[in-house]
Amino acid sequence: MFSDFECPACREFYLNTIRPVLKDYCSLDKVCVVFHEFPLQGHKYSRQAAQYSKAAQRLGRKQWRTVMDALYKNQEKWYQDGSVDDVVFKALGADEYFRLKKLLLDPSIDAAIDSEVALGQKKEVTSTPAFFVYAIGRDQKVVGGLPYPVLKDFFDRIVK
Repeated sequence: MFSDFECPACREFYLNTIRPVLKDYCSLDKVCVVFHEFPLQGHKYSRQAAQYSKAAQRLGRKQWRTVMDALYKNQEKWYQDGSVDDVVFKALGADEYFRLKKLLLDPSIDAAIDSEVALGQKKEVTSTPAFFVYAIGRDQKVVGGLPYPVLKDFFDRIVK
């Protein structure tokens, strides 16, 4: 999945489709979701949000999901005023937030984002959300979100 935290369609897709997929399929090791940062150039704060997400990933899965949830749930606030930092602080609490801030100083955070953007460009991703479903020896590119029931029906047919 290639996503931009400032993209309203990505927000909708993450909150209403990907979160249930993570709960119903990934938690049972039936499906694997690979998340790629793809901040769009026209979005003023999406790169910063991607940096926080990538740093949170290094803290652990729980912290990463907490940051992703907070960024998407509070998108309408931080995309207007740039308060990404405040949203992440409130989501993580002081101790984990300060650990994350240290990680943000590592240049490999930006390098990882650049690598994911390059991968998306290689796969001809031009808008978000975009995702690829790999199943039964085939892959399918999907641009835009899908409602959860559509993916659920698909997964239920191929995943035992």
